Amino acid sequence: MDQTFYRISLPQLEKFTGKESLRLALLADFHLVDPAPALASLRDQTPDLILMAGDFLLGRRLTRSDVQRQLDHSVLPFLSRASAIAPSFCSLGNHDRYLEAKDLEKLEDQGVRVLDNAYVRTGGLVIGGLTSGRTLAFRSDREAVEEKEKSAMYGRFYFFKRFLIRPEDEPRPDLSWLEAFEKEEGPKILLSHHPEYWAEELADRPIDLTLSGHAHGGQFRFPWKGRMRGLFAPGQGFFPRYTEGVHHGPHGALVVSRGLANTAGGIPRLGNPTEVVYIEFVSESSR
Repeated sequence: MDQTFYRISLPQLEKFTGKESLRLALLADFHLVDPAPALASLRDQTPDLILMAGDFLLGRRLTRSDVQRQLDHSVLPFLSRASAIAPSFCSLGNHDRYLEAKDLEKLEDQGVRVLDNAYVRTGGLVIGGLTSGRTLAFRSDREAVEEKEKSAMYGRFYFFKRFLIRPEDEPRPDLSWLEAFEKEEGPKILLSHHPEYWAEELADRPIDLTLSGHAHGGQFRFPWKGRMRGLFAPGQGFFPRYTEGVHHGPHGALVVSRGLANTAGGIPRLGNPTEVVYIEFVSESSR
């Protein structure tokens, strides 16, 4: 597992937080991975905030007993230990669609603030969480989604289907609450599991920093024109642009984590180590 460090300037940071710098930790795509390396990294780096961009669960067609088992054996112990290191916040990814209201309460009982199409003010910052459009589609008509997934295309040939689907056919997120989020004073950080949302709908909004995962680094990474390039990411297709690193837009930046775990289908990562990302947020005077 890599530890990746970025530095991003934010002129208003000191004005609203009283600090010249803040260290943020970004984690994503947990998928029941062994938490020990990530927790050791967090203890060593002592971030001011831990921000988690979703996908705690693993699998499709999960039963309630499956969800409870994953929570009890993996997710809740990890969140409890993380929140003991620093204040922790999370958004919900597409694999988190099985989490019901009572499950989200259990996450919060571990000391993690769940931002389910919601935002909170903390220490002069405004932190929001944009829930995956796939999770919203599942919530709105679970029976229809599950019936579709019984077909061969979603069963035996599920991953072939993921290669064929067009990005524009993906379920869309709910952006209606962002207007209130954007009107808040202070530096704004948005957790958005899907990095493609930034390219399609968020980059032009007055949001200082968007934090994402989901792409798993493009799964297979290879050198191309002096840098590593990912092969495929759901929601972006082949040779995706947003699989790792920092991307700048007209109003703010996007940071994408390669994630902590493999894909749900067990396809290996090649040239693509997992990572915990650390972002040093600095005021203009600290540059």
